[in-house]
Amino acid sequence: MVFCATCDCEVETADDDANGFSCCANCGRVLEDIAFATDVQFGKGADGEGEVMGQYVGESGQVRGMARYSGGRMWSGQSDSHESAVARGRMEIAALVEHFRIHPSQEAIETAHRLYKLAMQSGFTRGRRVNQVAATCLYIFCRQERRPYMLIDFSDH
Repeated sequence: MVFCATCDCEVETADDDANGFSCCANCGRVLEDIAFATDVQFGKGADGEGEVMGQYVGESGQVRGMARYSGGRMWSGQSDSHESAVARGRMEIAALVEHFRIHPSQEAIETAHRLYKLAMQSGFTRGRRVNQVAATCLYIFCRQERRPYMLIDFSDH
């Protein structure tokens, strides 16, 4: 039993484990929406192999795939390649900003990095080199801010 402010009394909760929230069974108000556990739990898969229960949540708050424990080794269902790709893009953008001496440098890095993350979400980075996508994002920043750089400057780098 949990207290619901809308019903002004103790009520039963309806739990939705898949989405990680519980709500009032009477009025439907969400009472708890961040339900997670930090302890590591193990279980057995259909083939009898041990596996880790749960998901990995990175620093950015994005959920990554399940891991599997088999034969004394940990196998990841999905690596953090997305987070490392975002970090590689940021490093490449920072190197370009330093090379071209763009000021204020932090503003240029942050804006171009937001464009880079947007390009990743849209699938624009698939099959393209990190340095080319990073240069494109920085070029867009320079055009928006009316900076004196041309596309050929970025292609020569």
